[in-house]
Amino acid sequence: MTMNLFRAPINEFFERVPIGRILNRYSEDMTIADNQLPMAMEVFSVILMFIFSVLLVLIEVSRTWLLPIIFIYIVYYLILA
Repeated sequence: MTMNLFRAPINEFFERVPIGRILNRYSEDMTIADNQLPMAMEVFSVILMFIFSVLLVLIEVSRTWLLPIIFIYIVYYLILA
């Protein structure tokens, strides 16, 4: 949206679109980012801590799972790379 705003012809664009409408659009986008980003980061951190706690409990309960977990981690890392 910003690139389209910068590339718009100055004379025609600002004669047709009031500056308040542009500011309103950007303020709405910033409000959405300000409200949703903290919640998304909170959910991400909760899920990440849940995964780590499950892995720690799994390792503590059965030490035989340690080797397969390391193998799965390496395969997962290679798939993502």
